[in-house]
Amino acid sequence: IKTMMVRGTAGANPSFGHAYSLTGEMAVQDGVRAGCDSNCGDPYHESGMQAISQGFVTPREIDASVRRLLRPMFQLGLFDPPEAQPAFASYNWSHVATQAHRQLAIEGA
Repeated sequence: IKTMMVRGTAGANPSFGHAYSLTGEMAVQDGVRAGCDSNCGDPYHESGMQAISQGFVTPREIDASVRRLLRPMFQLGLFDPPEAQPAFASYNWSHVATQAHRQLAIEGA
């Protein structure tokens, strides 16, 4: 994986109450063209199909977004069977938010 941007839910969303885009379809266009490939909120879900059918974004642009989303998942083996990824297979909730992780986050901040 060469580069990958991960962002918070609302920070990169051009329509999240900021009046940046005039319509949901335009918000999808603005987001996709800015490289925001996923959206946890409503704009992509509610306006995505209309944005395509009305020509705000092309199927080719959506295909590129989906490729950017799925490529690292395949590279990381997330679709491989568990026995092919022993590190992932042994990972569980006891590994989440440990004291060591918290300390590393504090040091990183």
